[in-house]
Amino acid sequence: MPSKSRNLITQRSEYFNITEEERLSSTTVAAYESALITAQMFNRTFSLPTGEVYIDKNGDRLANMLIRRWNKESAQFETCAVFNAGAAEIVPLQADGISWPGGEPPRNEPLCGYVGLASACTTKNVADGSVVAIVLAALITTLSLTFITAK
Repeated sequence: MPSKSRNLITQRSEYFNITEEERLSSTTVAAYESALITAQMFNRTFSLPTGEVYIDKNGDRLANMLIRRWNKESAQFETCAVFNAGAAEIVPLQADGISWPGGEPPRNEPLCGYVGLASACTTKNVADGSVVAIVLAALITTLSLTFITAK
C-alpha cells in the first residue's frame, strides 16, 4: 500500500478514536454500541488535512463552497466568496464582493414555488372566472347559430 494511502487511513483512524475516547469517558456503555458512536459524530466540525468538515444534526456533511465568477479581462473564473457551511454565511474574499444580477442574491425558491402552488400564484380573482364565462358564452352562441342556420 502506498505511504500516502496508509497515512490517510491512519489519520482517519485517529479522528475516529478521538470520538470513541470521548464516548467511553462519558458513559459506561459497551464499546461497540453504534447509536452512541453515531451520535458523537453529529453536530461536529472535524479538522482534516483536506480542510474542515461539518456534520449536521442529521448526519449530513455540509461542505464549504467556493463562489466563482467570470473575469472578462483574464478570461478565467475567479473565486470571489466562500460559503461557510458551519456558520451558514457567505464570506466575501474580494473588496467588490459578489455582483448579483439585479443587485441582490436570487430567491431561495421560485415565486410560484417548485410546483406552482405558492400563494402568489394560487389566488383566484374575478377576472379568471369572467374569462371562462365569456369563452363558454361565445361557444354556446356559436353552436346555437350553427344549428339554427343549418336547418
